[in-house]
Amino acid sequence: MKFVATGLLALTALLCLTGSARAQDKNFYIFLSFGQSNMEGFPGIEDQDKGPVDERFQMMAAVDFPNQQREKGHWYTAVPPLARPGNGIGPSDYFGRTLVAHLPPNIKVGIVNVAVAGCKIEMFDKDHYTSYAETAPSWMKGIIAAYGGNPYQRLVDMAKLAQKDGVIKGILLHQGESNTNDKEWPNKVKGVYDNLIKDLNLKPEETPLLAGELVGAEQGGACASMNAIIDDLPKTIPNSYAISSAGCPCRPDHLHFTPAGYRTLGTRYGSKMLTLLGYPAGPDANAAVTTAPTASNAPGPRGFGGGGGFGGFGGGPPTPPGPPAPVPAEVVMLRPTTDEVARMNADLKRFVETSPDRALLQKYQSLIAVHAPGDNPCIRPAPGIRFPRHPAFVDTAKTGDFDVLFLGDSITDWWSLDQDRSGNTGGKGVFQKYFGDWKVANFAVAGDTTQGVLWGLQNGEGQGHKPKAVMLMIGTNNTGRSSGAEIAEGIGADILEIRKDFPEAKILLLAIFPRGAGPTDPNRVKCEEANKIIARLDDQKHVFFLNINDKFLNPQGGLIGFRPTDNLHPVAEGYEIWASAVTPILKGWIQ
Repeated sequence: MKFVATGLLALTALLCLTGSARAQDKNFYIFLSFGQSNMEGFPGIEDQDKGPVDERFQMMAAVDFPNQQREKGHWYTAVPPLARPGNGIGPSDYFGRTLVAHLPPNIKVGIVNVAVAGCKIEMFDKDHYTSYAETAPSWMKGIIAAYGGNPYQRLVDMAKLAQKDGVIKGILLHQGESNTNDKEWPNKVKGVYDNLIKDLNLKPEETPLLAGELVGAEQGGACASMNAIIDDLPKTIPNSYAISSAGCPCRPDHLHFTPAGYRTLGTRYGSKMLTLLGYPAGPDANAAVTTAPTASNAPGPRGFGGGGGFGGFGGGPPTPPGPPAPVPAEVVMLRPTTDEVARMNADLKRFVETSPDRALLQKYQSLIAVHAPGDNPCIRPAPGIRFPRHPAFVDTAKTGDFDVLFLGDSITDWWSLDQDRSGNTGGKGVFQKYFGDWKVANFAVAGDTTQGVLWGLQNGEGQGHKPKAVMLMIGTNNTGRSSGAEIAEGIGADILEIRKDFPEAKILLLAIFPRGAGPTDPNRVKCEEANKIIARLDDQKHVFFLNINDKFLNPQGGLIGFRPTDNLHPVAEGYEIWASAVTPILKGWIQ
């Protein structure tokens, strides 16, 4: 039986995995974070910060977390707190969330956080920390004891464990309140940084240090004078960067940030790290402290809606996913009824009971059970990463004069990108060549999903001016948690919404572009499964499906015109292939 064979294959894979040694994953980016109470996270976690947290964002417990059932030295999904039990959110939380939202889906992010409330930077001086720790108040000694009496060594020990699983890409620091006006602070930080580089066999030119400012003067920060010293850190450590705290709200003590302040500050850490990793800057964190888009972010009628940001996290309460959207009959998944599932499981049970391997199969019964498909998140509208840029898109929809609307994720968003720090070209030059004289609005957002596009259209982006043509490509960011069939339903729901909002427009539905190093890449396989299904949406009247993926592939199935660093995003050559294929079609529709 097919179900039994599948279950036995899964069982074999499980046994192979449990018997293998863990290997370093070059796509698992590790970051060390240390400091004092703001890096710990001031106690108190708001509901919006509790999750869900993308499983690609992990934390290594540096101490035991009994209530959270976390053990020191093990990885867990980065649901706060990240430092110690009883802490709240800190900069590391939204640093990591920002990264996973903007990095390619095959890249994971891990945080190792060791922080001691109230401590001076001397606490992390491995040669002299003992004399400082001896004078610490009793409550601080309790924190030090939780780290085995030596916070620096605990950070190094956990980092070495983490290096078995991934690659250290940077270090985060938030400290200075207890060293206010200490002009030697940059040199002391350099001593800690140099020791970490040496003890972990890192290269300083490949390991940036990000140091956040303290609560700012405009917030009445009690230690705001220290920010000038923090800002000068790059003069002492070449590969270091100061992260602004301007506008980040604080608590009444004027020492600690509020949860909203931590979100903004952490997002700024993440945005800076994205550029250092060679990716476009993440969300405009400076705008995140405001409550409404500014005039400078408002797009022109021929420009790219949403200003210069690439999506991010807002400071308001999260919007839960909406109810499932309708799906075209052409892409609806087959879902067994409750009775059919029960009958299939009964057949499997009878097989197990009569099998010579009955004891073994019963031990792993759950691996060969049939389960009905769960709720499909791809068809539940949710703002997600789209939310911060949404107001500008709505403004463009209401007031802009455009003939063509682009919808999608980073692949479409980065038509506006000239070049990143690593020299990877984007689509800006190609856009000007092919579409520069057109009236185009680009509502694509890096990291977006089918449900994000759906939410945007339902909440104002689909109302107002009516385009003549819509080009949609979406779905690659859904591959992490959804099947090809589920993604196809999500794309179908988007198409229905576009048809509802723009009944006169013609829709160019693109196949999800290929990705990965070769044809067996699991995410490419999912995308191809979805492409075969969404091709059925082509009616040659309103919806026109176009698959140009063969133009991006060499005979071996490798990518042509894509970044070799991620095998996901096109470079200028890829955008040229794309533009030359779609320009005649779109031009015919808008003239």
